Amino acid sequence: VFREGSAGVFFMQKNEETNQEIERPNYYAILPANIRYDKRLSANAKLLYCELSALANVKGYCYASNNYFSELFSVDSRSVQRWLYNLKDYGYITMDFDVNKDLRTRKIFIVKESDSIKVNESVRNVFISMCCR
Repeated sequence: VFREGSAGVFFMQKNEETNQEIERPNYYAILPANIRYDKRLSANAKLLYCELSALANVKGYCYASNNYFSELFSVDSRSVQRWLYNLKDYGYITMDFDVNKDLRTRKIFIVKESDSIKVNESVRNVFISMCCR
């Protein structure tokens, strides 16, 4: 079943444990070759990148919580956090945090492939300079 909302089109999926319907975005996901073949990333980090790219299609960034992803992928939130920081450390995403009084929000942005390649080249150059002295 599909539903249209202000943030786009969603399909409704029933949670077998709680018998509640959950909104899932009905957008395509992108997995560029540089991420697909990056051996430093786990398969789940690559899958998370796909979900981030799908969710970022709505507003240009993703605002979903670690809890959302942990429920989606049936893993603990620590695993999600590790995958996010792997993607960030390797230059595939950026995260902006905003803290107001009692509320902390996060925006996750997909780094354009050309920007990601620049980051990876600089990381490689640092690695080479450290290893080949």
